[in-house]
Amino acid sequence: MRRGMMAAFSDKAIRGQEASFSYLCIDQIISKLKDKGADGPQNVVAWYNWCTFDIMGDLSFGESFGCLEETQYHTWVKSIFDFIKLSTWMQVCQTYHALPPIYFLVPKVLSDAKQERDNKSYEKTEH
Repeated sequence: MRRGMMAAFSDKAIRGQEASFSYLCIDQIISKLKDKGADGPQNVVAWYNWCTFDIMGDLSFGESFGCLEETQYHTWVKSIFDFIKLSTWMQVCQTYHALPPIYFLVPKVLSDAKQERDNKSYEKTEH
């Protein structure tokens, strides 16, 4: 399996993707920031996250998540961040061996986000 994957990450293959990165991310982020920058200060971390996830979506699934186009997180991307928050809660539960008694303290929005992320992951990898 490793040998089969190595070709996708060779110097030549990565350089071949450079043009799509430029269009997909760099050009879009510059033009969008020029437009939105006039509205006031911008959250640059969010912009870099949108760019990163758009590139990862394009490379992994052959389609961008559209975060830069929509200037917001795609629902799947948002659910990943929510899952990270849920993981913190679950780590506390496991550390203190209190999973059943304090599981009800986990915010419902986080547990719903986990279910949504699982469903989207299954959907993306099956099709």
